[in-house]
This record gives sequence, C-alpha cells and structure tokens, in this order.
Amino acid sequence: MTLDIRAATGTPAELNAVADLRTTLSRHDVRPWTFTRDVIVEENAIPHSHPVLTLSTRNGREFQLASLLHEQLHWFCDERDRDVERVYREQLLTRYPTVPVGPPDGARDRESTYLHLIVCWQEIEAMTQVTDRATAERVATAAADRGLYRWIYRTVLADFEELRGIYTAYGLWPPAAEP
Repeated sequence: MTLDIRAATGTPAELNAVADLRTTLSRHDVRPWTFTRDVIVEENAIPHSHPVLTLSTRNGREFQLASLLHEQLHWFCDERDRDVERVYREQLLTRYPTVPVGPPDGARDRESTYLHLIVCWQEIEAMTQVTDRATAERVATAAADRGLYRWIYRTVLADFEELRGIYTAYGLWPPAAEP
C-alpha cells in the first residue's frame, strides 16, 4: 500500500518533514504495518492516528519512522478491538493493576495507558524489524526520557519477551509481520 503523505498547510517545516519522511520510507519497507494510507504532516501537531494519521514536524528520521509505525498500529488495534479488550481484561489488568494516567508516565486516561502497553510494544517490534533492535530501543528510550509515555515505554522494554507471548497469543501482531 502506497502512502499518500502531504503537508497540512505547506509551511517550509511541513514540506521538509514530508520530504524527510519520504526519504526515510524509501529505505525501509513499512508495508506490513500499513493500515491507512493517508498521512498528514502538520507543524507542531501532537501525532495522532484518527481521523487521519497525523505526524509532527518536530522529529526526523528514525523518530518520525517510529511515530508513523506507532500511529499505524493504532489503526491495527482498532481493527482488532475485541482482541484488545480481551487482552486488557484477561492479562493486562492482572499484570499491571495500577497504571499511571497522564503525562509524563501514562496516556490520557487509564484505558489509553493500557492500550499504549500494546501499541508501544508493537512499535518497538516493528522498528526492530524495519531497522534493528538497537535503534528501536534507542528511539523508545529517548521518547521515555523526553517524558513521552515514560512508564509505558520503560515497562514494555523491561517486559518485552513476556508481552510478545501474550500479544501474539491474542492475535495482536500483524500476520504479515510475524516476529
């Protein structure tokens, strides 16, 4: 699936970020992790997946790649809402009964923090396959160090292999990208 990447308003920062993302994507195959083809780059935006996948101009190269994969994987999880709900009820609530809510450690609410335990794991695994494990860990650690989902990324990195078994058993890994 070819991505339709465009600038939101056409500012120089947006146009540079679009060009940079296209260059990065020319070097990396992200097709197994592509669930929506529409991508907007918006200056100073907070990256988000819906209604249109939107990226910021603040980060480049591997960080923009990780952000793209992260937001694409939200689309994947939306398509598997039942599986996400099951893993949440049957595994994550027991494993992590208390989770942070709000920045810098958690997501906007409790449910979003649990969802990000899945999406951030998927992002790291996708980045590992698209680049390499060291890059994936460096990008995730840098995000946590900057106060983005700090507890979530650190937890996912610490419990990575255990979470792999759980998420794979619940069908929360794209079949075209089996780890």
